Amino acid sequence: MSTLHIRQIKNQLHQIFSGLIDESDLSKRQAEDKEKAFLSRALAAYAISSINNTNPTDAAKSIIDGYNDNGIDAIHYSPILKQLTIVQSKWIDNGEGTVDYGSALKFLQGAKDIIDCNFKKFNEKIKPFINIIQNALYEFELKINLVIIHTGKENSIPNIAKEALESYIALINDNGDDTNTDDKVSLIHWNQASIYSNFNLINDNRKPINLEGMIHQWGKINEPYYAINGYITADQVSTWWNNNKKTLFSKNIRNMLGNTAVNDEIKKTLITSPELFWYFNNGITIIADSIMKSPAHGNTSEAGVFCLKNANIVNGAQTVSTIGTIKDIDKENLAKALIPIKIISLQHAPEDFGKQVTRNTNTQNKIENIDFVSLDPEQIRIRNELEFESIKYIISRGEDLNESDQNIITINEAITALACLNSLELAVQAKREIGVLEDTLSKQYKLIFNHNTHGILIKNAVSCFRKINVVIENLKNNESFKSGLLIHGNRFITHALFRKFSINPVSIIDESFDEQSYNFEAGAVEIITKIDSIIQKEYSETAVLASLFKNGKKCNLIFNKIFDSN
Repeated sequence: MSTLHIRQIKNQLHQIFSGLIDESDLSKRQAEDKEKAFLSRALAAYAISSINNTNPTDAAKSIIDGYNDNGIDAIHYSPILKQLTIVQSKWIDNGEGTVDYGSALKFLQGAKDIIDCNFKKFNEKIKPFINIIQNALYEFELKINLVIIHTGKENSIPNIAKEALESYIALINDNGDDTNTDDKVSLIHWNQASIYSNFNLINDNRKPINLEGMIHQWGKINEPYYAINGYITADQVSTWWNNNKKTLFSKNIRNMLGNTAVNDEIKKTLITSPELFWYFNNGITIIADSIMKSPAHGNTSEAGVFCLKNANIVNGAQTVSTIGTIKDIDKENLAKALIPIKIISLQHAPEDFGKQVTRNTNTQNKIENIDFVSLDPEQIRIRNELEFESIKYIISRGEDLNESDQNIITINEAITALACLNSLELAVQAKREIGVLEDTLSKQYKLIFNHNTHGILIKNAVSCFRKINVVIENLKNNESFKSGLLIHGNRFITHALFRKFSINPVSIIDESFDEQSYNFEAGAVEIITKIDSIIQKEYSETAVLASLFKNGKKCNLIFNKIFDSN
């Protein structure tokens, strides 16, 4: 069946991507080679589209395949999902085998160069992506997908290459300090069967999922489109999962994310406090071709049994998958856990309304630690103190903000500047996971914000922080320095400069303090030169900049060597 599958996949790729893939550099190739190159590029675009829920036109723009592509065929950054996807693709006509280890190792090196912002080895097609990649690497929640996709039957990558890839991913995910590793980078391998199955999943309208469940305390909306809401018990959701698994989520742009901190909290609540689940959970949203109510339970709104034709869970995949996969839990706990639910009928809605619901329910702003900061009395005190300095202190998301106004300080700026000012440990934390510093209950937050944190301290710390940021940004244009070191090491460099010039939380509380009196540029050049030298000496074979500056132990070693040599 391999030949048949290859032919069907080829047909699908032509239907989706013909006329969208840039083939201008293929004009001199023979027809057979040109076709194979198109299919390889279309495979890469297909991977981008599937993983990021990107339309084919935008996915086709991600292609950088060509001469001197450094083993990378496509690059895409999704600002909605905050994920960078790097793809190598290979079209195998006979459907046999897999990618060779040489190509896989070349892909690994290309991915390393992208993450380290070393773009010199790439062709001209990389240029439109450079700023996008560099900006994406500043994102604290960034996830990186390394994708190998091919039409071979083998479900594995050659061992040498696989071990090298897994070793690199383990290294970059290691955040040091004996804490759990981050799942920042993931390897995705799609072979012929994976591609074929995914096409079937997308195109399979022959087997709609019909769900049945009892909705409690239900209400309805008739206009402009029919919908019901209420709550459902977790044991019913568990049954949905066990009967259908991931096919419940074929229209959900996030699908199921695996083990995350949020999912761990879902499990914890189900096990220890199921009666509180409704209070803590945002619920699930379902779209269905139609909604039918069973005569059971009459017309009472206390409870109703509903049948959902061609149902699809478009928001709440994490809740459903976590409930469905949790092990060793008392069934009574699932029956006690109540989940808010919203079901929208598409029966009389416009053709694209389901897509609108899917996109909007997955892109609403979520409540984060930073949203609770504005309730902290210390922040209100600091805001009042800064008002006397003619500084507007933004401590709530959504407030009007003119980023070019130097008399405005945001809470994110204050947190990062103070972290870099206070200690290397906090500077590393700001790079690794700033959410910890935003948590008003964390010890790290209380180290930064307490009764000694005066508005003048924040004003001066942020002024220095901004000046140092400008220096680091300008040095990215200096070919003597690796831009990857500047991007990934920016918080380390900032703290090192504070140390070099003896700027600390005590010395900086001074109305006469003037950041202009410090030559941060000369200091940065000296610090960066030393960092690069130490890395080459201590970590020349294993230096992964993206993880190195999130590793407290390694940062301490580098920091001590810098200042021990003074």
